[in-house]
Amino acid sequence: AYQGAFDESNCTLCSAGSYETGMGMVRCASCPQGTFQTGEGMFVSDQCTACGTGTYQTGTGMNNVSACTLCPGGTYSTGILEMNIISCTLCKEGKYQSGSGAEDESDCILCHAGTYQSRKGMI
Repeated sequence: AYQGAFDESNCTLCSAGSYETGMGMVRCASCPQGTFQTGEGMFVSDQCTACGTGTYQTGTGMNNVSACTLCPGGTYSTGILEMNIISCTLCKEGKYQSGSGAEDESDCILCHAGTYQSRKGMI
């Protein structure tokens, strides 16, 4: 809860998508990009849940798993936070991926024999 009034009964729970960073706070911190959090009154950032594999989200303070979006074709997401961000990674040159929600680099498919492509993130 953060403090913005005269006594504890007037302290407000941090809303879903945010958390308290310590006692006596005047505002709550937002869950970082790539995460969401559905409960009220959370008190550590570890209670923000990472979007799952094959998904990403770019906003902060998200309060529902529906904020996580499937990675588009030509990309994948392992669901691992890197620098507090989960993003979709482009498939490498020589590979493509036509579906959405790919979860790993192994979901990117090698171009067939006799063909090539020289750009990342191809569908």
